[in-house]
Amino acid sequence: MKISFRDVAKLVTPPIVPAIVRWCLALPNRGHLFEGHNNIFLDLVSKAKAYGEYGCGASTIWAANETSLDITSVDSSNEWLSHVQSKIRRSEGIKTVHVDIGPLGDWGRPVGYQDRQRFVDYAEGLWTAGQSYDLVLIDGRFRMACFLTTLLRARPGTVIVFDDYVGRTHFRVAEEFVKSFRCNERQAAFIVPKEMDRAIIEAERDKFLYVME
Repeated sequence: MKISFRDVAKLVTPPIVPAIVRWCLALPNRGHLFEGHNNIFLDLVSKAKAYGEYGCGASTIWAANETSLDITSVDSSNEWLSHVQSKIRRSEGIKTVHVDIGPLGDWGRPVGYQDRQRFVDYAEGLWTAGQSYDLVLIDGRFRMACFLTTLLRARPGTVIVFDDYVGRTHFRVAEEFVKSFRCNERQAAFIVPKEMDRAIIEAERDKFLYVME
């Protein structure tokens, strides 16, 4: 199994270092996007007009500065959102959504479950005002819950890019609900179907709300 720089950083670095690493990963350079495994994202984002993402960072900065996309980005860290906003050269068409899910540790992850009733707010963060998107990136906390929420809330035909999907076998449960149509060394892409068992997806989504990864 291929281990990424991000995975190693999570395992071996002291608490202050992930913040530095996260800053480095948010360099607004096309070559740095997703550690170079960016062909799927770059191809799909070039065809989109409205883009939503769970997890703010390099993708946000690049899309804001290099495209005219309408962008909505959800993150659990207000401090991190402010840092990313400082790297963006436009204000129109950019919406950042801070979702308070309690005290945070590394990588915007809650330190515990004392505020678990708010976790659903993160998964619903892209959809509170009835927004619609052509492309949604899953790259933050509660990834399976966010993926399933997107299946429930997005229009049929919406494309989902699931980051860090390849190599993490526990994410493959996503294929039980919809099959991926494209993969690279890191990401998988899905299309929201016209027909699905919404009741089952809703029930499964609720189970994944407490899975922080």
